[in-house]
This record gives sequence, structure tokens and C-alpha cells, in this order.
Amino acid sequence: MCAKEFKAGLCFLMISAVLLLLAACEPYDPTEQGTDITLDRFPVLLAENATIAVDGDLGDWPRLIPVFLESDSQVVMGSRDQTQNYSGEVRLFFDKQNCYIAADIVDTTPFTNIHRQDAIWQGDSLEIYLGFHEEEHRSFDEDDFQLGISLVQNNQTVWDWPKGQEVTERELVVKKSEKGCLLEAKIPLTHFGDFSLHAGESLWIDFGINNAVNPQGDRTGQMIWYGNKDNYKQPNSWCRAVLVEDFSTVQHPVVTGSAIMDPDKSYKTHISYKGEKWMGSVTVNNQSWETDGWGSIIISTLDEENALLWLKVNETVYFKRIFGNQQQLREFYKTAAKQKTTLPPVPDDAPYKDPKLTIEQRVENLLSYMSLEEKIGQMTQIDKSYLIYPEDLAEYAIGSLLSGGGSAPASNNPKAWLAMYNAYQEAALKSRLGIPLIYGIDAVHGHNNVKGATIFPHHIGLGAARDPELVEKVARITAIEVSATGIDWTFGPCIAVPRDERWGRTYEGFSEDPELTALLGSAEVRGFQGADLKDSTTILAAAKHFAGDGGTEGGKDQGNVILNEAEFREIHLKPYVKAIAAGVDSIMISFSSWNGEKMHSNKYLITDVLKNEMNFDGLILSDWAAVYQLPGTIKDQIEAAVNAGIDMVMVPDKYMDFINNLTELVKENRVSLERIDDAVRRILTVKFKLGLFETPLMDDSLLDKVGSPEHREIAREAVRKSLVLLKNQDLLPLSKTVKHVHVAGALAKNVGAQCGGWTIEWQGGSGYITTGTTVYDAVLNTVSAETKVSFSGDAADPGDADVIIVVLGEVAYAEMKGDKDDLSLSSYSKTLIANAEKSGIPFVVILLSGRPLIITDEIELTDAFIAAWLPGTEAQGIADVLFGDYKPTGKLSYTWPRSNSQIPINKGDGKRNPLFPFGYGLSY
Repeated sequence: MCAKEFKAGLCFLMISAVLLLLAACEPYDPTEQGTDITLDRFPVLLAENATIAVDGDLGDWPRLIPVFLESDSQVVMGSRDQTQNYSGEVRLFFDKQNCYIAADIVDTTPFTNIHRQDAIWQGDSLEIYLGFHEEEHRSFDEDDFQLGISLVQNNQTVWDWPKGQEVTERELVVKKSEKGCLLEAKIPLTHFGDFSLHAGESLWIDFGINNAVNPQGDRTGQMIWYGNKDNYKQPNSWCRAVLVEDFSTVQHPVVTGSAIMDPDKSYKTHISYKGEKWMGSVTVNNQSWETDGWGSIIISTLDEENALLWLKVNETVYFKRIFGNQQQLREFYKTAAKQKTTLPPVPDDAPYKDPKLTIEQRVENLLSYMSLEEKIGQMTQIDKSYLIYPEDLAEYAIGSLLSGGGSAPASNNPKAWLAMYNAYQEAALKSRLGIPLIYGIDAVHGHNNVKGATIFPHHIGLGAARDPELVEKVARITAIEVSATGIDWTFGPCIAVPRDERWGRTYEGFSEDPELTALLGSAEVRGFQGADLKDSTTILAAAKHFAGDGGTEGGKDQGNVILNEAEFREIHLKPYVKAIAAGVDSIMISFSSWNGEKMHSNKYLITDVLKNEMNFDGLILSDWAAVYQLPGTIKDQIEAAVNAGIDMVMVPDKYMDFINNLTELVKENRVSLERIDDAVRRILTVKFKLGLFETPLMDDSLLDKVGSPEHREIAREAVRKSLVLLKNQDLLPLSKTVKHVHVAGALAKNVGAQCGGWTIEWQGGSGYITTGTTVYDAVLNTVSAETKVSFSGDAADPGDADVIIVVLGEVAYAEMKGDKDDLSLSSYSKTLIANAEKSGIPFVVILLSGRPLIITDEIELTDAFIAAWLPGTEAQGIADVLFGDYKPTGKLSYTWPRSNSQIPINKGDGKRNPLFPFGYGLSY
């Protein structure tokens, strides 16, 4: 699934800045004169019952709303060196006495040298600017206040501006962390001056990371400003606090990065536009005022006193505040959903509740009870991050939830996932008909969203293993670990046939060969679904992405496939024939197009071919918001997709819009009731097959299976069978008793790089993102106690090593971001090989990659070369092959190109002289 695609464009800094202090409110009349409010210094922005211990561990700050600093979204300002990178979080709050600051700063360079020539403070610093302005904010204005906090642990200085003196009575703890530093501070408000404020005025806040490395006082590194290097008065990123009358009831619990007001409390504050425009667009009663276009601050008026405010940025809901009467708010949502007709309760002995009847009988009986609104609710799938209220699941009979990449519970562990699933399921079961949810997730190489789960090699590695029994075993284990957390449905297997390695999803395909893909894809379906979907350890499979996603021109994600129908069927439909024969019960539609027509509106392929000709009687699901890529209005898009044959729409956020529009389409006879019934019949059939009506909730009996040693042992087997030995000049296997092994390359200690994309987060991550064994760990585990194992990041000084193991390759990526025209090795990887070769010591290269890369020149310099693909968490399987416990058996499931200009190159296309042909692989 294309989960979280639209998160790719988020500007977290700008988003969270607004989140930091934006208050819930009544809509403010811009023509009304504001009331002067005299505050004791600053407004209360911290809950009265909250406590912050300044101890530097950030353990008590999850309740505070974050501001995210991301290096790739910043403009370097006032800098001669644009190579520094920062990211992290900053959180700032006030109570009546103090300003509280918490920061987790990631610095990709070491902390360095002198901040200024006059040495006001040493080293890097976090800078915070505060000020009140009617117009625009300008840093260093006379009425601004600046805090500069050193990030050097042993010189914890806080300097204030414009007083120009050190803040001495502050509490401050700065601790170095593995990635940078942690900082907590408490600053008395006596340093901030006195303010008499006008209701609705704005407090402007800037955050900056300042780094200077030379005695001339030149500032270097990332500054969070907008402008050129000589002028940083206009901030690139800022936040605005709207001053209010009463913060005494405001609470700030944080749930997965979102600030949510307690729905059981009432809130009444004020907001002012006063001729100033919001960042984003403001929507009041369906009327919008566009501003900077990056999001929406939506104020939905219930009546004169009550309203709902929520912030949506790039279609992601980050912030919700409820104020006014809770019952009136619920009534508002009923109105927004086209006030449904009151329906009679369902009798306890309704036939669909009887498990002794056939599934077909139960489905038809349940359909007879359902209103149009309830049917359309079943066709709606929402990402759990966008669910406004859990009660909406029952209110609108929602059919499905999903967790897209990174959409995890607040505590990402198996127990929390299970609790989350059961809580949502319990909410759904309160509907009139008691129809359970089906919950989906991208478990594409293990339960890869969950920390601590077993992560297997991606499909490209399993394709090289060419072992359908192994693939079925891997899928069986994945199903057990997914079931342990309650989840019913995985958006897999991906049975794309990648024909161009420039595609960023190449690693999700088993092979460029449709026959091999069909063989292994059908095995994975059997592993997920087992012999009976009612078994508590099985999950529903979703073959994806129908069809042709691997054949787009130029390898462009969500691109266009240009093939005649015979070629299209032979290459891209063949794996679906086998998957259907294996019993797959759901299929996801592709973002891509075929000869210019989007698959999500292709009625010929979805209905005529897939449903009718191929006799697929399961559930057809859209991809992430893909319906909204179709031409026309939202209503036109929904009409085209549903009429093409899509049964369930992964909305994933605008569920009220989807429900309302599809309801109108049926009433306008633009979508037939027969088409709706066909869709719901397929959805309900799957739910009955899964046994959800009898066992909707999951117990914790399988939790100890998640990431268990037995499962990791199978993953280790999958790793060693997936490795392809491309070159060996009598170097391998290595001796376990060799005197000195030198391991080189940062990826040797990087679980995230081993796992690749779709691991914990959508695009994956770097470092120890989950529990696993790195290549370096695996070498240490394997060699004798007398063997010396050293490490370096660059292989420049291996010392007296007898052999060097160089680990290099790609960093994690997923769809969209993974598309790449030039597949040459990075300059860093080339340097690693050059340094190892220069040493004169024999060396082997372990390549971690999601596709064949251009290695034609570099492989000539090596003594041995192994394509390890993206092996997952169990790199011990790599050591098994390196040191001879297992002879390499992997064979290339992709043709390996000699140069970028040779791409695309595939088996049977007539192109000659690849670097390595399809099926190549050495052993010893």
C-alpha cells in the first residue's frame, strides 16, 4: 500500500509551530473590538497539574506539544558552511512563574569550537526568540526576547537578549545522547519583562540551532531563518500563540504527536484574526479563506457558543480541540453526515448472528437489515490517525481501519498494538448491527510496523532464494505475529513484476520474471491465509497492486504502463491468476495507469477481467487516497472508482466527504444500489470467513510469539538462502579463527539500513530502529574468542587485519522517494572500496540494496562480492555464509545491468552483455 505517501510533503516545523500554542476558541468577529487583558507576565500555557523535572532525560515531557526541526526543510541563513544538518524536537511552555524548554537535538556533526569570538558561550546553541508584534515578526527587534542555550554539557550557559547577561537562576540540564543531546531548562519569567496584552494579539516564537566553528565569529550550520546569509530577520519557521482569557482548564495530553483536548471538558477562549491571516486556510461553515496553502485550520460552528476546531495539514490531522457542549458536538456530526433516519434495533436472534448458517445465508440476511448509510459505511476505510472520534466507527458503521506506515499506537510495542486493536473493535461493535471492523496493515516483510517483531528479507531477497516452501513459512510466521496484535489483514503479497530497477519499489517484487513471481506470490498467500481464515493465527492477504505497477515507463512510481493487452496479460496479470487459484481473498488496485488510463477507474480490468473473467469473488480495495487522483470533482472521482468495481475505498482521511458523496451518488442514480450491494456483499463475506462475528476481539495468548527466537531463526535461514555470491577469488569462506578481521562501513552497524523501507516507518529509518543483529554483531558472534574484530567507518586504516569485510549500499527508502535515475554506488561506498583496495588486504564486499546497483568498475577491485539485498533484522545469516556454515545458494531473480544506460534490461528482452544474467549465482 502507498501508506503515508502524502506525509512525504509535510513541513513539520511549520505545522508543529502552529500546534504549539494554538488555543481552542469561539470564532472571533474581526469587527469586534478586543478587550485589554493584563497578564502577570505570560499566559498560563501549561496544565496546572503538570510537573516537569529538570533532569535532562525528557521522561516527563510527552504531554507537551512538540516543534519539530528537520534539516531538509530549513534554509541555511547567516552561514558560510551549508553542510551542517540538524533535526530533532523542541518543546516550550509557560506557567505563571517559569518558561519550560525541552529539546532533543540530533546533530550529524560533532559539537564544535567557539560560538563567537568574544566567547559569550562555547559551542553549539539552541536559540529561542519571543516577541509581540502587530505585523510581521523580526528577529533582533528591540522588544524581542532571545534565549541562547549552550548545547555543550560542561558549560551550561543561558544568555538572554536584549539584557545581554547570563541567566543565573535558571535550572538547566544538558546531556549528550547517542545522536546529539537532550536539554531541559526552567527559566524564571522575571527575565522576560512585563507585558500588557490585547486580546487576540500574537506571541511569535522562533527556534534556531546555531553552530559556529571558527574564531572569526562566522555562524555556520542550520539556522531556522528565511533570507540570505546577511539578513535573517524574516523567519522561515515560526509559531504564533493567540493570547486568551483563561487557560486554567486547558490540558495538553499528547497522542502520537497530536494535541487533543479532553472531550469531557468544556473550553471557551477567544481567537482573533484582526486583519492578520492564518498560516493555511480557514474554513468556517464550508466557506474557505486561502492563505499560504499548506493546510487548513477548520472551525466548525455548532451554534453561537459551541464549536469544533481542528488542524489539518497536507491531509494529515494533527490537532483537534473541542469546546462547547459535548452533546451538541455529537449532534453536529450527525448533521454533517446527513442526519440518518432512525432505524429499529436488530433482534437478538437475527439469522446473520447464527454461526450454524452458511456464510452466504448470513451475508444476505445481514444485507436485508442494512440501510444505505450503513452499507456505505462498510465500504469506508480510514487510517486510524484520521479518525476524529472512536464513536464514529459505530455512528457510521465504518467497515475498516488501517495503520499506514508509521501510524502506530503511542507506545510502539506488541501489547499496545493489541490494546489499540481491541479498543477500536469494541467501539465498532456498538453499532446498530454490531458489524466488526477489519483492520489492515502493511506487513510486507514481517510485522514490520511493530518494534520488536521479526523482520524478514524483502521480496527481492526471497526471490533470489527461489524457495516457495520458505516463502510460505515466512508468511506463516508473519501471520502469527500480526494476529498476536489483533490485526486481521495484511496488504500483501506484492506480486508486482518490476521491469526497471530505477523504480523505488523494486525490492517489493520477487522477480522480473512473472513465472517466478507467480510461484512465490501464491506461496505467500497460502502462508498468510492458511487452511482456514477462522484460525486465530491466519490473516487476510491482499495481492497488490493490480496491475502493472512494476512496468511503468522509466520506473516511475505511480506512472504509466505502455503495453498492448497481450504483453500486459503475459507479464503483469499472470501472478494474479496464480494468487486467485491459491485462494487470495482481497486484491488492492494500483496507483499506476495502463496506456494512459488510471487503474482505479479501469472498469474493463477490474470488473470485466478480474471479477468476471478471472472469477475473483473476493474484496477489491483501493490504495491510499488513490481515488482522488482521478479526474473531476471528488464526487466524480468516487463515482468512477466505485463503478469501476472497487468495493472498499481507502479514503483514508476525508471519511465524511466520502460517505456523503457516495450517498448522494446513489440517490442521484449515478451509482446503482446493485453495485453497492455487490461491494458490501464481498466485504461481509470476508469478515464472516475471518470469523470476526464470533471472535471479534483478540486475547494476548500469542504476544510472546512476536520476535521470538524461533521466528528469528527462520528469518536467519531466509537471509542465508537469499544471498547471491557474485564474485569469489578464493577468499571465501573465511576462517573463524583468523587473527584479525576489520569490518568497515557505517551500514555494518545499521539495523535500519538492513531492513530498508516499510520498517517501523513508511520510508524506514537508520540505526537501531528495532531489535536486530547487525553485520558487525554477526561477525563478533561467529569468530573465535581469540580473533580481534576492529571497525572503522571508512576502511582507511585497517591496521594489521588479515581480511576486511566492507559493508555498503543504500539507505532506507520506499515508494516515491526511492525512485532514482542513477543507480551508481554513492561516493561514500566507492571510497570504502578504494580504501580497502589501497590497503592491499583481501576484502569482501557485502552490498545492502533494494535493487541491482551499477558496480561494474568497483567489483573488479574486490576479492569477493555478495549481494545481500535487504536482509531484515537477522544478519547472522550473512555471517553463516561468510564463515562457511552455509554454502551460498541464491540465484539472481533480476538481470544485473552493466551500466545505467542499459536499464531497463530483463530476461528474454534480447539485450545482451549484462554484468550478470538472470539466474546467476556462485557457491563454494
